[in-house]
Formats: sequence, structure tokens, C-alpha cells
Amino acid sequence: MSRLSLVQKTIYQVKVLIQNSMSIRKLLLHDVENAIGGSDITYSQAEDYIVVSPIFDMTLEPFNKNSIISIALVRGVKEEDKKVMSGMLKINVLTQSKLWKLTDNQIRPVEISNLIIDLLDGTKLATSHKLVFDSIELAVLNENINGYSLNFYLNDGSGLIEQF
Repeated sequence: MSRLSLVQKTIYQVKVLIQNSMSIRKLLLHDVENAIGGSDITYSQAEDYIVVSPIFDMTLEPFNKNSIISIALVRGVKEEDKKVMSGMLKINVLTQSKLWKLTDNQIRPVEISNLIIDLLDGTKLATSHKLVFDSIELAVLNENINGYSLNFYLNDGSGLIEQF
């Protein structure tokens, strides 16, 4: 299996983990301040809100959502004598500016980001990648849509190396 095949599988495993979170699904699909208190959202209802595309136009289908999460590899590094490619995975959490405010002085993209970090940091995936949270930074798509980019190292989770 090629190194990039494992990275592709890793990206989709991350998507599934994020999409499995009921709280994240509610924050993505309920455009109200008390999003967490809203009705349950099914896994399939959230399918188009978590994408594996680094660049998209949020004014066009299927990306024209008020909140969206994108997942992409931003850097891959070939490791000698390793089957697992290390690198950096970027997860963008974007939402309409008018929807940032939640109840209890919470902020929608910060809450989603926090849930993702808690869910993924230190997680070892079936592809032998281990996700290690690195950083968060502001992500601005335009004057109406912004949020945060979360950077995770993709490490060899086999225990053979500890890098970064």
C-alpha cells in the first residue's frame, strides 16, 4: 500500500470520528444560540458539513452551509524505512460571523474546535498514524465567513519513532 493511500484513509477516518460526535453535528447544523440543546442530528444529515477538500466556495452547492469543517493534508514527509508518512493535517472550522455567539458566553467555532481537539489529540488510527495537536490559528474566508484552522501532526503511531 502506498504512503499516500494511508494518508487518504487517515483523512477519512478523521472525518468519521468528527462526524460521529453528536455535539459537533448539532453545532454545525443548528443555527441558533442554544445549538447543543437542539434536536439530535443524524450522522447522514451532517455528511455535507464535513468535507475532505482544502479549497471550496461556500456560496456554491454543496458547500453553501452556515458552518462547515474541512479536512486536508497540508504537508507530508517521507520517512526512511517507514511505511507511514508523517506530516501535518489541517482541519478548518468555518462559520458565518453572525452565528459565532452561543449561550453561556460560548463561541461556535471555538466550541467546535475544542471538541475536535479533545476528540483527536493523541488518537491512534487504524492506519498507524497518531494525531498530535499542534496549533490553532484564525482562518478568514471572507468578511462573513471565518473561524479557526487546527493543525495536527500525523506521527507514526507504531511506537517506533517520536517526532515533532
